[in-house]
Amino acid sequence: MIPAPFEYARAESVDHAIELLSTHEDAKVLAGGHSLLPLMKVRFAQPAMLVDIGRTEEGRTQWMAVVSAPENLARIDRYRDIARRLARAEGVSDGEARALAEEGKAV
Repeated sequence: MIPAPFEYARAESVDHAIELLSTHEDAKVLAGGHSLLPLMKVRFAQPAMLVDIGRTEEGRTQWMAVVSAPENLARIDRYRDIARRLARAEGVSDGEARALAEEGKAV
């Protein structure tokens, strides 16, 4: 099978990745990729947009597909906020970072 159509964007920085993810409702951050193409070929994974988050130490593109439970998706905005705060870490104390990391999830 052929994957469903999708947009592709390469993030130039953390801020650019956050911008891409927040402006596209179904955008996915991708890194790794061993099972992404097979999932896309059978259309189990159908992201509207893929965001390239950079290269590995070997110079390869990073890809990651994320699958989550409906309960997590219901709180996705909160988890996005936590991820943004931890990614930037500006003005976040060690205690706040620990609390955010405990509350947050890999959605």
